[in-house]
Amino acid sequence: MAEPNVLRVVGETPVERLAWIRARAERFFPTAGPSEAALMIGLVSDALTLGSTNVTALRFQNWSVVGAELDWLVLGRFTVPEAELFSYLRALPEAGRECHRHEIFVAAFARDVLASSSAGIRIIQGNVTDDDPIFPFLKSRATWARSIAFRVAVA
Repeated sequence: MAEPNVLRVVGETPVERLAWIRARAERFFPTAGPSEAALMIGLVSDALTLGSTNVTALRFQNWSVVGAELDWLVLGRFTVPEAELFSYLRALPEAGRECHRHEIFVAAFARDVLASSSAGIRIIQGNVTDDDPIFPFLKSRATWARSIAFRVAVA
């Protein structure tokens, strides 16, 4: 039996699961599609729903960044390792019935994804060089317990 917080997604590997989500973008983003703004709004909503009161969404150069004073990735009824949030469609019952966490949507529709916390900055996916200005930028945000930065693919 599947875990109660893992929603049924076809695919055994993370690549297959992300492809499944991409093929059904209109199901998860019915009005405007999976835009950069929609992905940011989803992360902001998750952070606020899970207890953050000070959430920032901004663009830094070609990056979209969402940061908060609370680490919302470790909060909620169902807590899982960080990497699983970017590779499994997870329920977010705190937001209501049939609601999902948005980290996997960022992984599905962004080219590069970074997750930053007190443990450091981790490349979730993509090809980000060590000299990218996003690293010192994220390190300079001392009040953020958590941030997620991503770049969408150029159309």
